[in-house]
Amino acid sequence: MRLFDKVFLYLSICLYCILGDVVIAQQDAQLSQYMFNSLAFNPGYAGSAEVFNATALYRAQWVNFEGAPETQVITANSPLRNKKLAVGGNIYNDAIGYSQTFGIYGDFAYRILFEKTQISFGAKAGFDIFQSRYTKLKVTDPNDPKFGQDVKGKFLPNVGFGVYYYSDNYYVGLSSPKLITSSYTKNDNGAASKNKQERTFYLTGGYVFHLSDFVVFKPAVLFKFVARAPAQIDLNVNFLFVERFWIGIMYRPGAAWGAMMQFQVSQKLRFGYSLDFATTGLQNYNSGTHEFMISYDFNNFKKRITSPRYF
Repeated sequence: MRLFDKVFLYLSICLYCILGDVVIAQQDAQLSQYMFNSLAFNPGYAGSAEVFNATALYRAQWVNFEGAPETQVITANSPLRNKKLAVGGNIYNDAIGYSQTFGIYGDFAYRILFEKTQISFGAKAGFDIFQSRYTKLKVTDPNDPKFGQDVKGKFLPNVGFGVYYYSDNYYVGLSSPKLITSSYTKNDNGAASKNKQERTFYLTGGYVFHLSDFVVFKPAVLFKFVARAPAQIDLNVNFLFVERFWIGIMYRPGAAWGAMMQFQVSQKLRFGYSLDFATTGLQNYNSGTHEFMISYDFNNFKKRITSPRYF
């Protein structure tokens, strides 16, 4: 890559992610395998599998591109002995360039159980710790006050909500994991311009079609809405073969396309992997996006798990 191209692209990604007063950008981590663990953005998902589940995910975006996003997420959730209640939580670390966000959130869900469907109302609360080493950036004007000081451990408490309606064969969810539009400055004295943590709303849905005794087809969709930014859509189709192998493709219009696969090692253990490729100008400067997932169901209420997890 030519030096000019590298500098231009690196500055573009930094501006895209940190200059909230100039550009409204995606602020929550992007995940490709969201349909298998919606707890990352919807607290209403807690307990929906009726077991204690723990999931870990690692995402390396735009591999071989300097300063590209890198995300680690750990989630856990479980119903309580009172079947109407469920709890969960997640810990994540999201880094891009010289900026990093670490977050811890707890989830609580109240569920109304019908004969064949359930609706769950969830709430989440926690905090982010944001830091950015703006002084490490190479800028044309070294005296620019916007980059004069670092942000060190900015504490950002937040709350969110989620509604999740589901049965054995379909689900619909609406959520906003961060309702407080926290503002923070790029230096400690507030002299520089402000960056704002905008609300993000998620609308998801999926349906399971049993094509035969050996093949299951599951399309899924995610709509993402952020204030003052274009809506984003994520389309996925997945096939499950012999209750063991998931194979699917995804398409994010104007952003990326990719493929994913999961292996159901046992009724409790599952591994997943996805590979995305950018469809923008960045496609010439990276080797794709890799996402790895491992999930385990603990049978905490001594109930026999009789079917694979569809979502």
